[in-house]
Amino acid sequence: MNSFDREKNRITKRNFVVVVVTFALLTVFFCLAAIFSSFGYKQSLFASKDETTREAERVTVVIDAGHGGEDSGAVANGLVEKELNLEVAKKLEAMLQMSDVDVVMTRSEDVLLSDGATERKKLHDLLTRVKIAKQYDKCIFVSIHMNKFPLEECHGLQVFYSENNEKSRSLAETLRAYALQTDDKNGRVIKPSGKNIYVLDRLECPAVLVECCFLSNSYDASRITDEKEQTKLAFALFCGINKFIEEQEKESG
Repeated sequence: MNSFDREKNRITKRNFVVVVVTFALLTVFFCLAAIFSSFGYKQSLFASKDETTREAERVTVVIDAGHGGEDSGAVANGLVEKELNLEVAKKLEAMLQMSDVDVVMTRSEDVLLSDGATERKKLHDLLTRVKIAKQYDKCIFVSIHMNKFPLEECHGLQVFYSENNEKSRSLAETLRAYALQTDDKNGRVIKPSGKNIYVLDRLECPAVLVECCFLSNSYDASRITDEKEQTKLAFALFCGINKFIEEQEKESG
């Protein structure tokens, strides 16, 4: 074999080694890439699952401003219930949204939630409020109202709760506890709604109706028209709702 052939064989062997080494390196590279990609994918998958779980566990607060439109609600001392219900509900909505709580309002305007039918408008209005709440798998329902009674001395906030969900009572107690901080003269206790309150009777979620005050009482009437007092009331309800949600999250782990 001449020198030329020997050099040719040497180059061929060297090229073969280079090819083998290159192939080996590429194989290792792709294996590592697959491992890290798989790890990253699993991390992303688990993160996605965690995020999905958190989203699924979020509670939606349905705020129901009672009455509206042609249904004025209670009227006393020159005050109209439907207007005050909405004012307090909007303040509460804003506070909850600032606290990153999912909020739905049954109404945000002065309207009756009816389909326009001339008959049984009030019943359809109540059915609509119930349907709105039932759209959410995990929610609490808080209906805002004002009271009225022939005896002027009757005053103070009172909370009624649905007996269809055992947590409704706890929600009512929590709301009342915070509300007492805004009015230490209030001796009213929470009460089950029974079948007397249509929306609470037809909901399975934790549900309460808050009678914020008696418009027929001069003390209550003067307070509920004061912007600062409205804000205090809304803040008390906000604290109660947040506390209730926090306690439920602890119980669920």
